[in-house]
Amino acid sequence: MRGVLVFSICAAVVPAYGSILVNFDSQVNADITTFTGGSGYPQNGGFVNVAGIDHRLAQTTSGKTGSMFFVNETKTITINEFGIGEVYTLINSTTGVNGQLNGRIEIAGSGGLLQTVVLTQGDNIRDHFNGSFNNSAPNLNGTLSYQSGVRFDQQKIVLDTAFHTATLTEIRFIGQNNFGSNGFPMLQSLTLEAVPEPGTMIALAAGATLLMRRKVKR
Repeated sequence: MRGVLVFSICAAVVPAYGSILVNFDSQVNADITTFTGGSGYPQNGGFVNVAGIDHRLAQTTSGKTGSMFFVNETKTITINEFGIGEVYTLINSTTGVNGQLNGRIEIAGSGGLLQTVVLTQGDNIRDHFNGSFNNSAPNLNGTLSYQSGVRFDQQKIVLDTAFHTATLTEIRFIGQNNFGSNGFPMLQSLTLEAVPEPGTMIALAAGATLLMRRKVKR
């Protein structure tokens, strides 16, 4: 069974393994259960799975399912985890016009590492509600939809191999061009996937070899 670790951005740094579900509740600034169709969302946080990836939903101080808006500003989440291979976000917007820039994600690592992902309506971000605003985002990694018309959309970021032997220090969510109906980006969840340690890879390889031998004997 894959290991799952939940940690707060204020907690002590621990070695990375399996899935790391990041707690950024201290930066939540909206209750999404009050949005259009919001009654269909999980009401009190909790855990969801999108395309095989586990997520912990952010919560407000009152325990409601929340979101971190980054509208024309930068929100920074401290990570300090070694050996991360993939980053998964649940990001949607309120409103949204196809083709409009909504911002970017900057992933920073030790030794000056930096990887950037641009968020553009009609590409990898769309309105949280299936209504009159942009509903197209073909480059998503998965979606969890609810009967009220709301959804959680997942973005997958495969990190450069240099991050595999470095510390991922922080992730910056930078809102840009968030005016009128262009789209107001919001983060609901953040999950990191660690690169398997060499010992784990050796064990997996040995197990696969043993399984193949048993199949041949049969």
